[in-house]
Amino acid sequence: MNELIQQALVPIFDGIDQTGDVADFYRELTSDVIESAQNIRAAEPNLTKTEAVNRALEGMGDLRAVVLMIADTEGVDVSPVVTDENTVDWSKKGQRQVFKAIPVDRVQNVTINTQDANVRFVASTTDDLELDYYQRGINGQTIQIEERDGNIKVVLPRPNFIDYIVPFRHPHQLLEVRLPSDLLGTVRLDARAGNISLDNFATPDLDLAVILTAGNLRINRVQANRFDLGAKAGNIQASQVKAEEWRIVARAGNVRLSDVTGEFDVAVRSGNVVLDDAIGHGIFKATSGNVRTIWRQVDGDLNFAAESGTVKVRVPLSDQFKFNLQSQSGIVRLKREATYEVQVQGYAKGTTSKDAQYNVIARVKSGVVKLD
Repeated sequence: MNELIQQALVPIFDGIDQTGDVADFYRELTSDVIESAQNIRAAEPNLTKTEAVNRALEGMGDLRAVVLMIADTEGVDVSPVVTDENTVDWSKKGQRQVFKAIPVDRVQNVTINTQDANVRFVASTTDDLELDYYQRGINGQTIQIEERDGNIKVVLPRPNFIDYIVPFRHPHQLLEVRLPSDLLGTVRLDARAGNISLDNFATPDLDLAVILTAGNLRINRVQANRFDLGAKAGNIQASQVKAEEWRIVARAGNVRLSDVTGEFDVAVRSGNVVLDDAIGHGIFKATSGNVRTIWRQVDGDLNFAAESGTVKVRVPLSDQFKFNLQSQSGIVRLKREATYEVQVQGYAKGTTSKDAQYNVIARVKSGVVKLD
């Protein structure tokens, strides 16, 4: 069976650099597939070994996407790609159209609406909220900024069909939003398409919301009070970020968070969730996909759920916790010494110590649950 599994894993790992994390995942996955395939054959003896291996892999979700994310998160200080093809060159801004500075004491809430633009949030070097807008290839339109009773509304122009077909003049827009550190209230961005970047700023009392219809969001070296992030189609990536609360919803795409702190509420309909070097606690859900989390420190309960896929959780070795791990059609595995109330193939419940610090709950309909 080992040879069959090795052959089945070739397309999943093809072209991936064999870093330490990738090699560890390969060994873990091989072990999981062996165990799952054996259980499948025990339940259905008429299946061939090949059929059992294939069925075991099918129940684990999109493993290729997980391998790609693991390979791209080797180490913490990673600047992840923003698009599938290339990173945005923020120095190529185009021609400046509008610059506006608003004193921080006149700002309570900011809403920004874009159709097709790149938006970058950075730290302000002054006490003002600054809006710096650049464009090229858009005829007769510019940014609209409305200020009323502390509410700032920003609307970027929507390029028309003619703008896109003029040779050598593909429309381009960039809005750079510079945030003072003592800004309060909420900043919300609604974007139909584009690449959004939040880079190197600290606004500990600010709530930030970014909702994407299609595009990619990257957050790097940021501190905020709360993040409310959503993507209908696209990827959300964060590195070295701290917030009191995170709420993330992605309909189709992947969520990757590295060196992050907070209380998490993450839901992905079709995609994968990878969390590395995290501090905090929270809830993680994937309708069709995988959830993989590695915790530096856990300060509350962890709750995981997946319809079809794999849930893997790694917590500090010194931690003591209660656990309730269930897989309706698959296997569960705890790699710790523990006292069990229930221990069967698809269900494990118990505690690692009477002095348990928190609860770990994981439920999967079809797939593997693994807790280290």
